Amino acid sequence: MSGSSPEDECSDISEGLGEKSREKAKKAAKEGRVVLVYKEPEIAFFLGSDGDYVVVPYTYCSCKDFSLNVIARKRRKACYHMLSYCLSKSMGTLVEHQVRDRVELTSFVRETLLGGRAEGLRKLINITESSRKGEK
Repeated sequence: MSGSSPEDECSDISEGLGEKSREKAKKAAKEGRVVLVYKEPEIAFFLGSDGDYVVVPYTYCSCKDFSLNVIARKRRKACYHMLSYCLSKSMGTLVEHQVRDRVELTSFVRETLLGGRAEGLRKLINITESSRKGEK
């Protein structure tokens, strides 16, 4: 894949998304707003300004756009949150924060699906980022 851009690597998943959605996905990827918390199977969270979403890469996103335009209407293959995951992985900006166990994972998923925010994950990431800054 050398020589190809992240956009090229993710072109299949971006099919059907508008330019505005592609730009939002790219911006989110650059900002490191996609967090991989579990590797087998891969489970990630998209941390948005208006809400957070559970993303099972290339398979599922908890956003309404995915339910409506990917599953129900079959207008495209993915939402911009899934594209952002792909771009993050390609760009090397995917944040990894492995959960301690399935209980913690379940808690993050439940918070996100029921409350719209992964508050526990956000707190952990902030603590981790703060502690990293303090080490330097």
